Formats: sequence, C-alpha cells, structure tokens
Amino acid sequence: MNLGEIKIQALSLMYPDIGIRFDDTQGAGVERAIYELKSSSNFEGLLETCIGAINRAFAQIEAKGLSPIKCVDKAGSLCKRTIDGKVEIDVEGDFLTLERLLCHRDEKTYACHCTVLGNKLYTKQKGNVYTVVYYSKIPRITRMTSDSYEVEIADNVCEAIPYFVMSELLWREDKERAKEARINFFEAINTLEKAKPLCHQCFQIEYSME
Repeated sequence: MNLGEIKIQALSLMYPDIGIRFDDTQGAGVERAIYELKSSSNFEGLLETCIGAINRAFAQIEAKGLSPIKCVDKAGSLCKRTIDGKVEIDVEGDFLTLERLLCHRDEKTYACHCTVLGNKLYTKQKGNVYTVVYYSKIPRITRMTSDSYEVEIADNVCEAIPYFVMSELLWREDKERAKEARINFFEAINTLEKAKPLCHQCFQIEYSME
C-alpha cells in the first residue's frame, strides 16, 4: 500500500459520508481524492495530522515484530576479531532487532548464540559466512513524503493502520468510535504477530551452536 491509500482509507473510515468512492482508495484515484480533500480546510488539516498518527502506528508495528524482516550475508574473512577472540559483525543501519544469526561452514548452516550491542553482533563461532536475519526499522514519513510512497510493510499489516489513525484523530470528537478503532487495530496486529513465519525456516539448519 502507498501512503495516500492509507490516508484516504483512514478518512473514509472516520467519515463514511465523505463521498470517497471505493476506487478512490487505490491506484490513480488516490491522487484525485486527496487533491479534492485538500480543497477543504477541514480535511486539509486532518491529512496533515495523519502523518504523526501513521508514524506512531509504525512504532506499534515494530514493537510487535511485524516490520520488514531481512537477511544480510557477512563474509567471515572481513569481520573483525575482538581481544577475547570473538567475531564482531557489523549490521545494517536499519537494524532494529535480531531474529537469528546463522553461521555457514563446511557447506552446512548453524544457528549460533551471539550478543547484540547496538549495531554490532558478537559471537564465539567461526564461519565462512554469517547470515544476519533481522527486523528492520520502518522509515518514518514527513510532510514532504509523497502520497505515492510505498510503505515498507506487508499489505496485510498496512491495512490495519487506518484504524490506528482513526483512533487517534477521532479521540476528542468521538471517544467510543475511537476506542473501537483502536481495538480493531490491535486485534489485527496481534493476530498477524501470532501467525508470522520465521525467516530462518528457509535454511536447513543442522543444530544450534551455543
């Protein structure tokens, strides 16, 4: 989903009589719908307020481990060694939390224990290649972010965000509907959290190296 689709769907949930057709919440209709809403002083302000609410939804999604999961290979020969003999592995700038560190050696793959300190991993295990499997940070949006920007989250997770936006923007105006929307958001992401697959299942792991 793109940013414009999230905004339009949130506003159409908040105000069913707003006049947005279903085809305005996706594809080319999004730009037209947002342009028309910006002509109204009431909705122009709401579109601006959506930005902070969407970023706060991103934080909730990260906390549930539903941000994008990535795998990055690091050559063992390029990793530093610490004074106490551990291998130091630098991870990417968008690193949020570690899902699993895998060590490839002798044509086999092992899951291994490591310590995480900031954007560095430390392990005693020696390997030819290390695969860092991690949850990445979700890029935050600003007023300058285009409505055509594709949000870096799976669509089934994005579909819950309009309910969070609705819960935040309607809080003063209609607390009951806002509470209901908040419940819908958390029910959706809690369900997705329980159903999410583990990325390391794509590897044939021999055993865990502790």
